[in-house]
Amino acid sequence: MSDDIAFKIQLGILLPKLKSTIQSDLTTIIEDHIGLIKEGTLEGQEAASIEEIKGLMMQSLEIFLDNIIIPPIEAKMPKPEVAEPEAEASPE
Repeated sequence: MSDDIAFKIQLGILLPKLKSTIQSDLTTIIEDHIGLIKEGTLEGQEAASIEEIKGLMMQSLEIFLDNIIIPPIEAKMPKPEVAEPEAEASPE
């Protein structure tokens, strides 16, 4: 299966689930942060761009996944078997 098709299938599964479960809450969090940034921006200062806010959210989501979501899931996964090195034949 080509990577493009696999990616489309992945998005076809993940995006609808994300939309139905976290879109509203994540939108609220981002809007709250935009409000806080506006409040903390003095007159005459350049406002944060949406790309800067997106970068902050992506970094926060990565930290959240790495520290909160992934560890308990990873603990449930079977450990990969480690191949034992072959014993070297001792000269006789």
